[in-house]
Amino acid sequence: IVLTGKQRGVFFPPPPRGGPPPAEPQPQVVGAKAEEAAKVAHAEEVAVQERSSHFTVVVEKSEAKKTVGISVDRLDTKILQVIVVGEGLLSTYNASADEGKKITPGCFILAVNGISGDSLAMIEEMKTKTKLEFKVAPILEFLVTIKKEAGKPLLLDLQYQPDSVCLMVNQVGNGRVKAYNDAVTDESKKVKPGDRIMEVNTVKGTASELVKVLKEADEVTLKVARPAP
Repeated sequence: IVLTGKQRGVFFPPPPRGGPPPAEPQPQVVGAKAEEAAKVAHAEEVAVQERSSHFTVVVEKSEAKKTVGISVDRLDTKILQVIVVGEGLLSTYNASADEGKKITPGCFILAVNGISGDSLAMIEEMKTKTKLEFKVAPILEFLVTIKKEAGKPLLLDLQYQPDSVCLMVNQVGNGRVKAYNDAVTDESKKVKPGDRIMEVNTVKGTASELVKVLKEADEVTLKVARPAP
């Protein structure tokens, strides 16, 4: 089969003189190849899904239990990070869920009932709908250690609320953090916009406390978090 621009057709060479005519095309062979290609494509898609750590949780409100029971950080306008799991639908779900499929503090809600990319819309969906399907990503954490130098600040643009439990990276400026990024060959260990700083020098607490340590320490070890792929 030859595809040339806008044309599509099957071309055969002329028969040799005195020889038999060329064999007729065998469409069933083409069909078999197409079917085999489809199987390979499906297998690759399944493999990608199996490699992903994302999972789906479905719960439904009832007269006896109407509360979802989670507190979320919505610094990011696109996804939600779970801060607390209290009494409610999700704690009931967690009680019988496999360990790797539980919604726990730190994990990320990527979508609610197919709504994604809008954290406020996802919260509204949780408030108003009876049946809820969550697409969840576990938390992925890694440590970054940076020594401050005179005249070379970290230059991180951070977003936070005073009572938040993390700092969200908006931008990485041309400072010590960028120098760290440039020196790291593993792309997954670089500090990127959207990452959360959960601890500074092992200190957990409010965003205001994290900022205080960040400003005062000569060397900082950051626990950085993002949704697992």
